[in-house]
Amino acid sequence: MLNIEIHDETSQLESVILGIAESSGAERQSSNNPKSAFHRLKGTYPNEDDILLEIKSFEDALIANGVQVLRPTNIQDKNQIFTRDIGFVIDDSFIIANMKKENRKIETKGITHIISSFKTLIPPDDAFIEGGDIVLWKVIFL
Repeated sequence: MLNIEIHDETSQLESVILGIAESSGAERQSSNNPKSAFHRLKGTYPNEDDILLEIKSFEDALIANGVQVLRPTNIQDKNQIFTRDIGFVIDDSFIIANMKKENRKIETKGITHIISSFKTLIPPDDAFIEGGDIVLWKVIFL
């Protein structure tokens, strides 16, 4: 079991859920991300092989620096590259993101094998938040 205890994002990284690029399928063609849509239109969006190579190189660098790398389970034809968006940790709790884009919510299923042993929190339905919206800086709980 992985012990989580995050109070800031400037300390030594010990473990991370790193996204995957396998079988991102037609969902990649959606316009979830304006920058991705821009590059798709220009024809400069990387192909799956390039993304796989980039992610593998990143994983190798993390491991070489002593970081435990955890990976989602592949969900066929679903883009799972941006794992930071689907959840984040504060203190000893994993907060499952409540994303506005319905097509992204299924991505959480790809990490249930990782977060199943954590204390998890789920925001209310009317509170939209993604992991990329959060930056922790010396969180202190009294």
